[in-house]
Amino acid sequence: MEAGNTRGDIRFQPTNQVAKRKPYEEMPPLLRDGEGGGVSIHIGDCLSLMHSWESERFDTILADPPYNIGYGYKTFGDNLPEEEYAAQQLALVTEGLRLLKPGGSFLYLNLPEFCADLWAAVKSLPEAVRWDLMFWTQNSHTTNPFGKLRQNTRIWLWMKKQGGQAVFNREFVRDEYRNADDPRIVMQMEKGTFPVWRDFFHFDPVKNVSPDKTEHPCQLPVEMVCALFGMCTPNGGRVLDPYLGSGTTA
Repeated sequence: MEAGNTRGDIRFQPTNQVAKRKPYEEMPPLLRDGEGGGVSIHIGDCLSLMHSWESERFDTILADPPYNIGYGYKTFGDNLPEEEYAAQQLALVTEGLRLLKPGGSFLYLNLPEFCADLWAAVKSLPEAVRWDLMFWTQNSHTTNPFGKLRQNTRIWLWMKKQGGQAVFNREFVRDEYRNADDPRIVMQMEKGTFPVWRDFFHFDPVKNVSPDKTEHPCQLPVEMVCALFGMCTPNGGRVLDPYLGSGTTA
């Protein structure tokens, strides 16, 4: 059956893509649990590896996949046919939801136009709860094709798995009142309450001149990743980053 619907030029195909992939060949992890401060790093095809694990293994999953826009990675061809890429990403979400504990969170980052299609397709997944959309704005000096605005926005899709107790740790996304002199706000502050982030937030990307820049071309800001993980992960929870990239989550 169709898993989702059609929008634009992207058609989301059934999610049996995982079963067609090569079985994951078990390799010793680069780091085992406990050797890297509780971090375990595995090398291999992430979908095949996820498919080999038992269900309800993680509290939170954060995925920042390649965007399939022909970016010049050194070891990866970022140019799959659109339908194949769409099926791959829906399979990733499907497997991720299986691996999450009930009430667990899946945070997924991509370009706005692709997230719109994936968000619609996720609606058909029985274990998925479409929880929130979060817009990450950033400074960018790259140019778009003539006649289009410069794209400085990425979207985080926040999905949850059905059942269980959802986690929301407000202190990790604490914001400040803009009108702290307002008597009504003063009363709230005296009670110890505080606002949380809006559903759009700004973090500068890690640029070539940034002191913490690595060789990876698409590095996420550590502060943003820490806040998002902290927001929806229970104390001592287990998290998964299927793509890892520069290792920010580790």
